[in-house]
Formats: sequence, structure tokens, C-alpha cells
Amino acid sequence: MLHFARFKSFCVLVKMAGLGDK
Repeated sequence: MLHFARFKSFCVLVKMAGLGDK
């Protein structure tokens, strides 16, 4: 489930960036 953890990290980064894009 390393992919999931990475995806979550990416999602958090995107949210932090405030892009809101997928």
C-alpha cells in the first residue's frame, strides 16, 4: 500500500499548494 501513501502525500501537497487540481 505504498502507492496509497504516496498518493495521499501528493494530495496533501496539492491541497497545500491550493491548486485543487487532480
